[in-house]
Amino acid sequence: MLALFAGTGLVIGQDAMLRPSAVTFAGEGTIDSSLATSGSGYRSGEDDREAADDLWYDSITELADGRFTRDPDRGFYGDPGESNGARYMNDRGYPAGWYFANYGGTQEVELLVERPAFAPGEFDFEGTYRYNLIGMKHEGVHSSYAAAGGMEIDNDQVSYDESIGDQPYDGSFISSINGDGVLKTSRDEYMYLNATGNTVIFADMSSGDNLLHVGVATRAHTPQNQQAMIGKYMLAWGVPSGNSIEFSQLLLDLESDGDYKFYDLDKYDSGDFEVIERGFWSVSGSTVVLDHEETNDEIRLTIGENGKLLIAMQARSNNIARPIFAMGTRVNTLPGGDKAYFSLDAVEDARSKVYQLETDGNWYRTDLQDQGGPAITGPVVTWVDAKDNLTYAASVTASGTTLYTQSAEKLWSFRNLTTELAGSTRIAGELCVMEGPDGTIHLTGIDQNGDLVRYYQTGGTVAGGGFAWAFENITTTSLEPNGLSTPAFDGLVTFATSWGALNIAGLDASGDVQAVWWAPGMPAWTTNNLSEEYGSDPLEGGLTVWLTEWDAINIGGVSSAGELLVTWWVPQNGFWIQSNLTEVIDGDSTGPLLEGISTASFVSEWGAMNIAGIERGTGRTVVYWWTPQSDQLWHVVDMTAALPQGTPQLTTLLEGIASSDTSLNVIGMSGTHVYRYYWRNDLGTGWHGQDLTVVATERG
Repeated sequence: MLALFAGTGLVIGQDAMLRPSAVTFAGEGTIDSSLATSGSGYRSGEDDREAADDLWYDSITELADGRFTRDPDRGFYGDPGESNGARYMNDRGYPAGWYFANYGGTQEVELLVERPAFAPGEFDFEGTYRYNLIGMKHEGVHSSYAAAGGMEIDNDQVSYDESIGDQPYDGSFISSINGDGVLKTSRDEYMYLNATGNTVIFADMSSGDNLLHVGVATRAHTPQNQQAMIGKYMLAWGVPSGNSIEFSQLLLDLESDGDYKFYDLDKYDSGDFEVIERGFWSVSGSTVVLDHEETNDEIRLTIGENGKLLIAMQARSNNIARPIFAMGTRVNTLPGGDKAYFSLDAVEDARSKVYQLETDGNWYRTDLQDQGGPAITGPVVTWVDAKDNLTYAASVTASGTTLYTQSAEKLWSFRNLTTELAGSTRIAGELCVMEGPDGTIHLTGIDQNGDLVRYYQTGGTVAGGGFAWAFENITTTSLEPNGLSTPAFDGLVTFATSWGALNIAGLDASGDVQAVWWAPGMPAWTTNNLSEEYGSDPLEGGLTVWLTEWDAINIGGVSSAGELLVTWWVPQNGFWIQSNLTEVIDGDSTGPLLEGISTASFVSEWGAMNIAGIERGTGRTVVYWWTPQSDQLWHVVDMTAALPQGTPQLTTLLEGIASSDTSLNVIGMSGTHVYRYYWRNDLGTGWHGQDLTVVATERG
């Protein structure tokens, strides 16, 4: 990896006469796979920006919760007494970030983005944005200002339409876009587009007009519902205050129950969880609205980049709207402690095994049958529950649906959910695990009577610890009372959407995609034959499903001819469409035909969609892939050719996983061994192979 990045910042301090002063600055550079940085710095000048020293730090270290640190820890102004950084690299899933430094009386905030691999032109910048900026006037009495509203880049100009605050000018003409894709305006604003093309950071770099400011603009994004925005956001915060600016760093927690809380981020890091403001939050279109709990005060923040970015629009106090400056990035909490990066199930020597990649970088294997409990007679599924960071498994047995729990001490226990829940029936086949957007785990499958059933967490706990579960027979409580039949499934997949819809899909004997689903507000589950309703071609097998952050639902499978067919749905269309990916590779060529036995799909943190399969006739592992950052076309990589020579070929695929350690994984069987093909951004551009059966440490 060698990525381009840029930063624009504002330093607020005092001049020699102890008067408030401001300097804007910018950094342009590269960052490699070891996170070493190099580049050039610039500062505001009388007529245009002026060259400053080389980039003022040598590398960054990315921390697990979405932070970064610098080595040496330096801001543009020098060595801070206090600093913090919110990560910004797009391939880690961050559209933009920031760096805050406090020098004791002097403060600075720098906005950061990873830039596109190609040099963007004016067409790439064009569009409608919402913007937020903050700066200082030096004409006469020094004074601070902030503004927010709409920004349009089109017809060789940048136009501002503030809805709140003091925007010093209506716009400026685009004077140039240099060979590196840096846009410069006639007012010496320098603008940098991020890698996805949806966010711009900018700075006014000329003090000759007595104005200096820094800002951010984003193409507004509308989530489907409030559920999509639940989480924590780290914010660089600025408030114009007379002849100065008060910068701070805050943590905003948008809780699942509709409450919000603000914390001082520096104090929060020190273990001081004092809430400095609380209230109730909601989503209105592409805006998060924060309503203070005791007053009519509110704060409005624009949602950008799939809910991962927030920028301030306004604050209202005592019925008076005022401008503020804020840019927030979503905390992407990576595993800590002993939490597994991910787990998977496999069958070796007719025994069900759980494999776990943990944060020490090592693999561990557990034979579930050795943990006690009834004999395992069917599928096993595994998951890491975000509510307690523990690994779980469930299995089909002759005596009931069995739940296994691994404690923090790595000891396993088991519960028979069927005997535990009166009136429940055991899952006899097609066992699947599904996590809802609220963190609830659902186990679905076909019981011994052929009914579609689910076990699901209730949100409570049981005596002695552990999550409480409930049971529902979907066939007898929802389908049959409404005159609907349970489809004769041959292979099931399950998925939950961001708005809370629960879906169970599979193929019937005719190769049609049948769906049984429920959404909030519906009194009962219902069914749809997606293939029949939308004229899709039948599938032979290899059913797989994946979702995207823009709420697309994709159900893929292999036709009798070996073609990869995807039935997909996006909210803006409202109807299902089938696409033949084999026919549209690279825009004109055709892709490899696949065996119908198995496919595996996964979506990376940066939105890349991947479907892995076994090529018909050759047995080679291939991956169909598409990314929003590329040319918008589907491509194919021959993974067998991309791996080191001699790497064993996979004969079946178990899973495709985009892990929280940033790795992309295709895992399957190679003979009698479980094998992993993987890519990780800190390991360079190549793919690697790993025999998990050999490297995993056995746990008793």
